[in-house]
Amino acid sequence: MKNPINYHKPFCKGPHFNLMIIVVHCIGSFFGINKLLAQGAFISWNPNTEADLAGYRVYYGKSSYFFRYNVDVGLQTFHLIPALPDTGVFRFTVTAYDSSGNESGFSKIVTLYLEGDAAQQEDRIFSLGSNYPNPFNPTTKIPYFLPEDLSIKLAVYDLLGRQVICLEEGKKAAGDYEALWDGKDEYGRRVANGIYFCRLWVGDFCQTKKLIMTQ
Repeated sequence: MKNPINYHKPFCKGPHFNLMIIVVHCIGSFFGINKLLAQGAFISWNPNTEADLAGYRVYYGKSSYFFRYNVDVGLQTFHLIPALPDTGVFRFTVTAYDSSGNESGFSKIVTLYLEGDAAQQEDRIFSLGSNYPNPFNPTTKIPYFLPEDLSIKLAVYDLLGRQVICLEEGKKAAGDYEALWDGKDEYGRRVANGIYFCRLWVGDFCQTKKLIMTQ
């Protein structure tokens, strides 16, 4: 049977999906003691605008060369994985496919670190802390740490994965930093109340934290 997926002629621009990923924790309580049962991931991306778009596939795994898991999510532009099968480093990417079975190339690969694995500490080269206060209004501080001189991008995104504002970008010396977000977008307009995500990019690796803007 002929393979219906054509990897050589992508019909859409997969690398521009702008993936956003956050860690999801499943907590259980046993005799009043909270215990981490599982760690998952919530992935969202920008929609593809091709007229013959038929759906998306999410690929993920430990390696950036071989993705052990994949799932067809139809036309929705998000996917929840309640529990990943391991801890440590996971890599995610998304493709789009059309009504003829042609599949796009992979989007930019996003790396996620899950707690509880020694490999995490070995691979981890930077750290994005939780913002404070959170929830916040009108401003919040976002701490991060760089163990060496690195080129970074620190930006805020909405639930659809659209960039709201870039807070910091460029080469930074090693050390502890703290960025301030005043709850405004790139044009100085106050954003609506709700959930946002702060992402710290270092090359192809990123970490994400959830921000909650309240009245």
